[in-house]
Amino acid sequence: MEEEKKDPESGEIISKKQSWKAETSRAAGIKVHDDPKLLKQSIKKEKKKHKKNVEKWKDRIESRGKIKAQKQHTRSENVAERIHQKKMRLVMLISYNMWLCLYCNTFAFHFKTSGAGKKNVAMLTILQQIALNRNPDGSFNNGNYKIVYVALMKALVAEVVGNLSNRLQHYDVKVKEQSGDQSLTHRQIEETQIIVTTPEKWDIITRKSGDRTYTQLVKLLIIDEIHLLHDNRGPVLESIVARTVRQIENTKGHIRLIGLSATLPNYEDVALFLRVDLEKGLFHFDNSYRPCPLAQQYIGITVKKTLQRFQLMNDVCYEKVMVVAGKHQVLIFVHLRKETAKTALAIRDTVLANDTLGRFLKEDSTSHEILHSHTELVKSNDLKDLLPYGFAIHHAGMARVDRQLVEDFLVMDMCKCWFPQLLLLGCWVVQEGLNMIFMGKELSSLAIVNCSTNLSLMNQQLPIESQFLYVRMLRNSTLYGLAPDVLTRDITLEERRADLIHSAATILDKNNLVKYDRKSGYFQVTDLGRIASYYYITHGTISTYNEHLKLTMGDIEFCRLFSVSEEFKYVTVRQDEKMELAKILDCVPIPIKESLEEPSTKINVLLQAHISQLKLEALSLTSDMSAGRLMRAIFEIMLKRGWAQLAEKALNLCKMVNKRMWSVQTPLRQFNGIQMKF
Repeated sequence: MEEEKKDPESGEIISKKQSWKAETSRAAGIKVHDDPKLLKQSIKKEKKKHKKNVEKWKDRIESRGKIKAQKQHTRSENVAERIHQKKMRLVMLISYNMWLCLYCNTFAFHFKTSGAGKKNVAMLTILQQIALNRNPDGSFNNGNYKIVYVALMKALVAEVVGNLSNRLQHYDVKVKEQSGDQSLTHRQIEETQIIVTTPEKWDIITRKSGDRTYTQLVKLLIIDEIHLLHDNRGPVLESIVARTVRQIENTKGHIRLIGLSATLPNYEDVALFLRVDLEKGLFHFDNSYRPCPLAQQYIGITVKKTLQRFQLMNDVCYEKVMVVAGKHQVLIFVHLRKETAKTALAIRDTVLANDTLGRFLKEDSTSHEILHSHTELVKSNDLKDLLPYGFAIHHAGMARVDRQLVEDFLVMDMCKCWFPQLLLLGCWVVQEGLNMIFMGKELSSLAIVNCSTNLSLMNQQLPIESQFLYVRMLRNSTLYGLAPDVLTRDITLEERRADLIHSAATILDKNNLVKYDRKSGYFQVTDLGRIASYYYITHGTISTYNEHLKLTMGDIEFCRLFSVSEEFKYVTVRQDEKMELAKILDCVPIPIKESLEEPSTKINVLLQAHISQLKLEALSLTSDMSAGRLMRAIFEIMLKRGWAQLAEKALNLCKMVNKRMWSVQTPLRQFNGIQMKF
């Protein structure tokens, strides 16, 4: 028989099964009924109430989580409120940029402060392009597109390649570098989806008609730091943009242009130059959006004498460095490459004289041993001298191995790994008319500026001007020598632009780079002009080659012709270089007739020192080396003229420059790792 039990509430005798149901129902907060139908109805009602209670608690938990998140991002909320006032539907600044770039398929132009997420904007445009080539089965058709990322300099190119490669490795997207440090073959370019390059490299690639097979696949062009339009690289960026726009017009295809830059005054002019829709594609953010607040201090240097001013600036740098030594990261920017080592050595000597090296680097620490072990791998003598003391230098004139080593040390320092607080000195080139924009990823940052001039450098807001004169002349015609009534009779300045084109075409025709019909305005390119375009050679250099190229030239005349190229017209012989030049002059195999005072002698010495793999102590000598493309251009000119013997000599010189060995030496020198005795 079924066991019976007394109900504690009603006092009635019930079965054990009914007792268990009653206990579980009471535990769930459900009223017990005798009638089974009423019991079922009651259970349903209580379940509905329970569901409602659960939903209420979920809403409360979510609301509390939102409140907590809002408290943690008060700065983001303030930014969001300001953007809401501009009638933009977003929550945070970063979310807005993501939304914009992910779903907008037009030209975009962003001006933002440093560290505010410009690289993330570029990343999202890349992801959008990848998503457009996604197959229904979830795979990606990576052969239908190419993305070009134009970075400022070689060091940034390498950094962007590493960053994009790590982020996009799950999408089977290949990222490659195309710069002066590394060149890609046609096969490598075909297999690559994202090409990270410098402005000069991409300009050369787009000039060559044979490379149009993959340039036609470019769907996204990202130009980082586009405020370089004000720099000597401005014409290069303009030619890239003009060639891209022309390709869009001719092929009726779509190439998305993304311009990223620090904040500058006339951003609307640059946006018009990039064909950006000012209402939809232009976004400007001032310093108030900076995620890392920046404090600035200015220290005036009034001493006029050069040596005293240099010593005083070093003393001020030392005092400011010692305030945060061992606590925070310190970056010192100088104006010239050679000043990086001079300033670092001066501060190091002051540290040793005052016996304060322990503030930077402890002798018994692991970091001290690691620095000493890596010193043997360094090629630069200055860096080899500084690194054991916790000092480092970085600029574009250094070897890539040394730059990469310093960058790795700096990243380790930022990640708070085992590395000490490294004091880094880098080269920063002043750009007139631009505010100095400092980076910052911490909660706060401090910029200290030693000024030998007044504060006009920091405070002036001159517009960026370059050779996109059409935009600038429309804005300020009198500045460019135009009469005030010109715009009334020529609204688009078509006559003025035609005059400028006629003047340039006349110069090119004079140097036999193009054939120009003045009556019809027709241009016809010549072989010489095509060579100059492919190898990035000025019309002045071509004119020099036309004048001096002879059938009876030897190796001495070849090196002499190379040294008088117009590309080296700004190279000077510095006083501190004469001693080293005299030493190298006795070691080079090809005699040099000119004196040490002439710049052509320096270029000739550098060329032969580069081939002979001689170590150069002066940094300025290392930064002045350039030969490959000019020698190749001379070879092409000889080939077009049909001078077989001279073409063979020029080709041999090209190989010597490329392999860095003389033709009379053993071919085994091409292989690294073979000892010199073999």
